[in-house]
Amino acid sequence: MIGNAITGEKADKNSRVAHAYRLGIISEELYELIQTNCVGEDYLQPQGVVCKTHLQVFNEILSEINVFGILEPLCFDEPSGELLHLHRSLEENSPDFLFQSSPDNNCITPDLLANYWGNNQLVRNVLQIKEVRLIFLFIDKNSAG
Repeated sequence: MIGNAITGEKADKNSRVAHAYRLGIISEELYELIQTNCVGEDYLQPQGVVCKTHLQVFNEILSEINVFGILEPLCFDEPSGELLHLHRSLEENSPDFLFQSSPDNNCITPDLLANYWGNNQLVRNVLQIKEVRLIFLFIDKNSAG
């Protein structure tokens, strides 16, 4: 099951310009400038000064929108680029991942959507996930015994 796959940082970053242009986020002029001046460049670390300048403009434009959903509000609690590289397994983090309460805001993030999906009873039934009740025991270190 792949929802919104990450194919690799370089491939994903290099395809953002064309995607943004096709969605009408950037102008045809900026798109053409990047296409002309960034041939063969790594968009993460461009070497050419002209390419680097155009990509800075592009990144400034992207910083003003929610790149996970361009029609959604820009959320300041979205995962940073560093956090996107962390892989979490349900096995390792199931209490943190599947049973967290929903955030109290209007920002739609990948974690929020995964949380809704993972806690949907129909999804849980189809995947034959049994109901799990977590019990946390807190031991007072100061108590005798």
